[in-house]
Amino acid sequence: MPVKGDLEPQVDWKVYKSGVTTAITMGYVKGISETMSNNGRIYYNQVQTTLSCNGGDSGSPVWYLDANINRQIVGILASKATVGGMDYCYFSNIRYVKSDLGVTVLTR
Repeated sequence: MPVKGDLEPQVDWKVYKSGVTTAITMGYVKGISETMSNNGRIYYNQVQTTLSCNGGDSGSPVWYLDANINRQIVGILASKATVGGMDYCYFSNIRYVKSDLGVTVLTR
């Protein structure tokens, strides 16, 4: 999947992910820098979305389509969790992925 670059995700952005289990889905960013818990693990600085995701989708790219319809990577899918009776899908902000792992986004 060719990408143009990477961007910081923003609340209310429409984002997409391509997962092994649930394929390509679309949702909206609901929260930035969220702390969430799943299966006894605590995740910090996560981005909360309405994306559909299930087991096997972890590690999937999450992207935003900019005004020129270019894919901009915004994060990597982390986990699904239920909050207040609603299911949310969380991803790690690309800024932290790049800095914590020392990686860069490959573009075409």
